[in-house]
Amino acid sequence: MTHRIEQMNKNERELLISPEYFYQLAKKHPRIEYAEYLPKRGDAHHEMNQFRYDIILHIRPESTLPPHNDEEINDIHWHEWCEDDSLEELMSNAHGSFGVEGYPNIRVWKDFKVSQYLQAGSQNLTGSDIHQYSQSLDSEIKKLQSLTAIEVVAESYGYTLKPQLSFSLAAGAAQLNLAFIKNSESSYKVKFPIAQPHTRLSNTPAAQIKTNTLDLQSLREMAEEHLPVQMHPSFYMFIDALPLTPTGKLDRRALPDPVAQHNLRYVEPETEIENKLVQVWQQVLGISEGISITDNFYQLGGDSILSIQMISLAKRYGVQITAKDVFECQTIEALAKRADKMQPRVLQPIIAAEGYQLLTPIMKHYLRHFGTDIHHFNQSLRLSVPLNITDALLLDGLATLYKRHDIFRLAGKIENGKWQLFYHTPDNKESVDEELHNFLSIHDLQDLDVSEKDTRINQIISETQANLSLKDGKLFHWSCIRTQEKTELLWVMHHLIVDGVSWRILISELQNVLKKLINKQPLSLSKKTNSFQQWTKAIDSYARTSDFRSEINFWEDQLSAVTKLNIECGVADDQRHKNTRIISNRLTKETTAKLILDCHKAYKTKINDLLLTALSMALHEWQSMSEVTIHLEGHGREELFHDIDISETVGWFTSCYPLKISTHTNHPEEQIKSVKEALRSVPSKGIHYGMLYSREPANKSLIMR
Repeated sequence: MTHRIEQMNKNERELLISPEYFYQLAKKHPRIEYAEYLPKRGDAHHEMNQFRYDIILHIRPESTLPPHNDEEINDIHWHEWCEDDSLEELMSNAHGSFGVEGYPNIRVWKDFKVSQYLQAGSQNLTGSDIHQYSQSLDSEIKKLQSLTAIEVVAESYGYTLKPQLSFSLAAGAAQLNLAFIKNSESSYKVKFPIAQPHTRLSNTPAAQIKTNTLDLQSLREMAEEHLPVQMHPSFYMFIDALPLTPTGKLDRRALPDPVAQHNLRYVEPETEIENKLVQVWQQVLGISEGISITDNFYQLGGDSILSIQMISLAKRYGVQITAKDVFECQTIEALAKRADKMQPRVLQPIIAAEGYQLLTPIMKHYLRHFGTDIHHFNQSLRLSVPLNITDALLLDGLATLYKRHDIFRLAGKIENGKWQLFYHTPDNKESVDEELHNFLSIHDLQDLDVSEKDTRINQIISETQANLSLKDGKLFHWSCIRTQEKTELLWVMHHLIVDGVSWRILISELQNVLKKLINKQPLSLSKKTNSFQQWTKAIDSYARTSDFRSEINFWEDQLSAVTKLNIECGVADDQRHKNTRIISNRLTKETTAKLILDCHKAYKTKINDLLLTALSMALHEWQSMSEVTIHLEGHGREELFHDIDISETVGWFTSCYPLKISTHTNHPEEQIKSVKEALRSVPSKGIHYGMLYSREPANKSLIMR
C-alpha cells in the first residue's frame, strides 16, 4: 500500500502546494507582510473543501518597511489543544482574545489517524485490522465540532473565529489553529504559530506532463519494427537519469520498481476496419466500451483461444486476419494496417466429409490406450434456452447445426483389431430429419414437485450420457428439460468430435440460430469453413513430407528422468469414478480480474505462465522437487496451411506434449522467468510432438508416461 501511495503521488498530474510554500514566499518578499491559510467553509465533505485551502497574502505598501522577524512573538495567548478540552469552557473562562493550537480538522482527522496507524503498525496488518481501527475512531470524531458549529458557539460568547491551517510537519492539514478574537478587539492582528518547515513544498507534475508528451506509440511502433515480438517492452518508464555505481556502471538495484503504463489517451477508431475490429474486441473480450485502438489485446484479457474467436468473428465482419497477425500485431491500430494489406485467401473448396476419417495424434492415443468405457469419454453442457421456444423451433435450430458440421455424422467400427472412424451419409432430407429425432429427447417435468423433479433430472443426465455409442454412430445427444421455471438443453458430446474451442463455436451458432427462429428472421450463418476431414488429410500429408526429426532430441530431453510424485497413501481396491472425491476452490471476481488482466504487466506473461509457476512452486514446496515434467495441451489449430480455414470448424484438434520445468526456487520472479523460458523453448507450439509420437511408435523414448 505504501508503494502504491508513493507511485500515485509520483504520478499525480495536478500541482499540489504545501501551505508552507507561502510562508517561505512571505519571508523572501518584503512586500508580503504575512499570509493567511484558510480552510474551506461549509459542512460538506468532498475534495473541494476537504483537501483544498485558500491563501490570502497581505501586501505592504510600496514604502520600505522593516524586514521580517522570524522570531516575532504572537500577541495573544495560545493554548495547545488536548482531548479533554472544551472550547465552550475555554471561551467562558478567557478574559480576552486567545488561540487554540492543533485543533483536529474533522474533515480529514480520521484519514490522518488511520495513516498514523499504518505507519506505526507492523507489516502484518490486515485489511480487517485497519477497518476495525477506523471504526474505533467514530466515537472520537463525534466529540469534535465543524468550523460552522464552532463559529456559531463563538458568536454566542462574543468572539469572532479566525481559523487557519496548521501546516506542521506531523499533522499537515489535519490540524487547525483557531484564533478567538473578542468583538471589542476587532482590529487585533493575529499572528499564527510558525510550524515546522517542510523540506518539500510541492510536487512536480510538470516533469510528469513532460514525460507524457513523449510519443509512446512511436516508441512501440519502433520496437515492433526492429525487435521480435518476445522482446517488445511491456511498458515504458521515464526517469531523469540512470543510476550508476561508483565505477560508473548501471546500478540495477537502484532502478525504480516497474509500474505498468496504460495508454495515456483514448484513441478513437478512424477507418472502417478499425471500427469493425473494435466491435469484434468488444464481443470477444466482453468489454462494452472504451477500447482504444492502441490497447493491447493480451493486456485486456485476450489469449490464444480468444484470438481464434476473434479471427472467426472478424471474418463475419469482412476482415481477414490470421493467428500470426494477432500475435504480431497486438493492437487494433497495427492489426487494421495488416488486414488492409492482406490479399484474400484462396481456400480449398468446401467438400462434404465422407468415407474414413483420418485420426489426429490425440485421437490415436485415445483409441489405443483408453480401454474401459471407450464409448463414454464425453463432455456435456446444460444450457438455458428461451422458455417460450417450441419443440419444433428447437429441432429446426439443432438441425441447422447438424447439417452445417460434418463431424456430427461420425461413427466408429473395429477393423483388424483397431478402431476406425467413418462418416455415414443420410440418403435424403427425410432421413436426416428422422435421424435427428433419435438424437433429441424432450422431457416435460412441469407437473413434478421439487424432490421428484431433481431426481428425474439426475436420471435424464445419466441416461443421456449412457446413450452414447461409438459403434452405433451415437456420439452426441440433446435432452430438452422443461420445468415451470426454465427450459434447459442438456448437450452431451463424445470428446472424439469436440474440444474447448468447438464448444464456443457451437454455443455461439446456437444462440444466433435460436434468436433468429424466435424472431422469425431468415436463418443465415457465416460461410462454412473447411471440414475436420480436410484438415486431418492436410496434417497427415504435412507429417509425412515434413522433416522435423531435429526436434526429437528436445522431446527426449523433456521425457528423460521423469520424477514421480512421492505420495504415501493406499490404493483403493475399487478404482471407479464414484470412489473419487473432487476438491475445488473458486476465485473471487476481483482476484480473477487481477489474474487475467493486471498480473501480466510486470513480466509480460500469459495466463499459462502464471498457473504453471504456481503449480511448480507448490510442487517444490510439497515434494522438494527440483524439476517436474507436466503434460500440456494446446488448442492445436495452428495455421500450418494457407489454403485451409478451420476458424469455425468443429472437431478434436487438441495437441498434447510433455514439458520439463525447473522448480528449484521459491522466488516468484525467478520462477516466472524460468517457466516463460521453458514454454518459449517449445518448438512449433508442441504440435510436432504428437506427429512424431504417432508416426514413430517404435521410438520408446517419445512415449509419454
